Order: sequence, then C-alpha cells, then structure tokens
Amino acid sequence: MPLTVMSRAVTCLAQSGFKVIATATAYTHCDHSGVLALIPDTESLRDSKFFIHEMTEILRYRIKSATN
Repeated sequence: MPLTVMSRAVTCLAQSGFKVIATATAYTHCDHSGVLALIPDTESLRDSKFFIHEMTEILRYRIKSATN
C-alpha cells in the first residue's frame, strides 16, 4: 500500500485522540534506467489508482469536516 493510506489513517486517528507516530511503510526502487524507466508498468499504474483514490478521500474528509 502506498504511504498515502497511512496519511489518511494518521489524520483520522489523531482527530480521535490517539497519539500517532507516522513512519514510512513502503520502499520502492526502479529496476531499469534510461527510456524504459519512463514507461509505466502495471504495478505503477495500480499505485497511481491508489494515490488518486486516497487524495479524493482526503479531499472528501476535509470538505465534510469544513461543513460540520
């Protein structure tokens, strides 16, 4: 899971009164260089989907908390 998942969890847990220590949970690297590094593979596309989903949820949380 991308680190953005933890970012949302940290915000929710802290707002609920928990003491939260955020640490990195994913390590990534690129196995190839040059032009091939510019072409996304299926894992990268899946991670992009997760990132967009998490950013959308964070925005939804902020809008919801601003209207309450």
